Amino acid sequence: MKNVIFFGASQLGEKAFREAPEDINIVCFIDNDSAKSGSLFQGKVIHTPDKLQSLEYDFIYITSQYVDEISEQLSHLGICESKIKVYNVDFLDKYPPESEVIKPLSHIDLNVMSALLGSDLPEMPNWHGMPAEKAVLTSILRSLNPKCSIEVGTYLGDSLRVIHHFSDLCYSLDIDPSCQVNLADELPKTTFIVGSSQRTLPELLTKISNDIDHPSPEFVLIDGCHTKLGVESDINALLDFTPKKPMVVLLHDSANPECRAGMLAVDWSRNPHVHFVNIDFVPGILHFNTSSYREMWGGFAFALFLPEKRKSDLQVQTPLGQQFDAMFKGSNHQLYSENKFANSFLPFSNDKSIKFSACLPNYNDGDIIEQAVVAMVNQSCPPDELLICDDASTDDSWQKLEALRARFPIIRLIRNKKNLGVVGTLNRLLEEAVGQYIYFGGADDYVLPLFFENVLQLLEKYPKANLGMASFYSVDADGKIISHNKVARWQSPGYFDQESCLKGYFKSEDPHHSLSSSTIYKRSALQAIGGFEESLGHWTDSFAIRALALDSGAVYTPHPGAMFTCLNNSFSGSQHRDKEKSFQIIDKAASMMRSDQYQALFPQEFVQQWQESFKKLTLAMVAQSKAE
Repeated sequence: MKNVIFFGASQLGEKAFREAPEDINIVCFIDNDSAKSGSLFQGKVIHTPDKLQSLEYDFIYITSQYVDEISEQLSHLGICESKIKVYNVDFLDKYPPESEVIKPLSHIDLNVMSALLGSDLPEMPNWHGMPAEKAVLTSILRSLNPKCSIEVGTYLGDSLRVIHHFSDLCYSLDIDPSCQVNLADELPKTTFIVGSSQRTLPELLTKISNDIDHPSPEFVLIDGCHTKLGVESDINALLDFTPKKPMVVLLHDSANPECRAGMLAVDWSRNPHVHFVNIDFVPGILHFNTSSYREMWGGFAFALFLPEKRKSDLQVQTPLGQQFDAMFKGSNHQLYSENKFANSFLPFSNDKSIKFSACLPNYNDGDIIEQAVVAMVNQSCPPDELLICDDASTDDSWQKLEALRARFPIIRLIRNKKNLGVVGTLNRLLEEAVGQYIYFGGADDYVLPLFFENVLQLLEKYPKANLGMASFYSVDADGKIISHNKVARWQSPGYFDQESCLKGYFKSEDPHHSLSSSTIYKRSALQAIGGFEESLGHWTDSFAIRALALDSGAVYTPHPGAMFTCLNNSFSGSQHRDKEKSFQIIDKAASMMRSDQYQALFPQEFVQQWQESFKKLTLAMVAQSKAE
């Protein structure tokens, strides 16, 4: 009989205790909460980690959602890695404690995968997915050799490489323009379409339908927006389409509760050309040894469209429904739905405190804010809290925000009793947020999938920096790219000291240049300068960026972080066209740069040059606006 210690005296620890096989002896529980020390849990004493050195045991099972953090903690305590195990909901008699925790199948030997999938495929070092998913995708495409294929959601592009390999013509639909930048030369048969699939997929299918010479899609992979409404939207676009040839549709992440809910919510039968739907065609998994700890992901749903109409009722098959329900009960999704915790899934977090707050102001933006919210929630490194402040909206924004909060428990809503305006609301958000780092987005903008992770990792690596920035795209109201806004001299990610910020950025770029749409601040540093100065209007965040960067340097990544929508009636758009207002802001900013608080940061010759250049640029912008 083996002596085992459970690290984590909470809900998961209780579950582990109940399911523990009879051939182990549970010595005690360990917990980082010192208040629990000495008390009993499931009849066993709870100790703090420092007691481990005096205890006799064969294995330590981590019975907490903080697997990575506790593993690192045990390593620092000198615990041998071979003694550290991870509890999971499959911890049954058939998995005795002396067994190694089963590694995910995605780590199967690459030679085996090559033999399984075929040696003709291109190299795909970043192909995410389980072997069963890869085998099914490859087999279907090899069998079909489609004339035309569509992928919604490209990410790093490895599934697209497989689709491209077997197809005569491909379309890649993704909100992230970097997919096109990184893959266009490599995949010449693929047409890249940038924007939300809620718009781009219906447009593409309509275009194909109206072109009698265009080959009908024979294969579609849906792997884009991972929300219920996003999945519904993509499926409904397909259901509005009449295929000219048989069309196979794979829908990824059918095991994820949000995605699955979207797949089951649509009325598949409304399109008479749908002949077969199986939501559990390839089952997904419950993650344990990844940043998506205890979350349900993966799996393929399968749908078959045929040119001829079906002659019988359509049955949407869910053969693994009971398995899904069982996994859900042991997952973090159930805890999310009960709002028991909101920040267990942060891969960069080393403690239980809230480290990152994402913020959104809202004024009568109820009809458009969902895209911004979903983009933040779907980040590879989501925020601990998503704080939304409604600025006394006069429409039905509050009801829509409450509906979003019901879907995403990380949302925290606050409401201004009276309208404070954009800057006033930003300062309210700064005051209410609790994260060590903070980001301010816009209701009509959205962040790109890796933005938070890329910048937060740099901030953790270079703690001296008070802010982190990324490049971003400016787009028009239709989502078409206008410009890629970046720091031309900073071509690699890293830390840039005060001199580099002054010479390599603020002196070398246009005087109005700003990366505020893709900037994450150290909250305490932003508070130390008084937050956002209201008299600076639309340039208030740009001033804060300069002050903080010239004080302690900044981190930056050229990888695009956000999509900024340029609207004539927006806060910044309207002020840019007002010469008098713009001059007032420029003069106020220059005055602040010369003040006792900031003059040590801003060289006076720079201030003079910046003030004159910005006014000249403003006159040119106003003249151009009038000409248009």
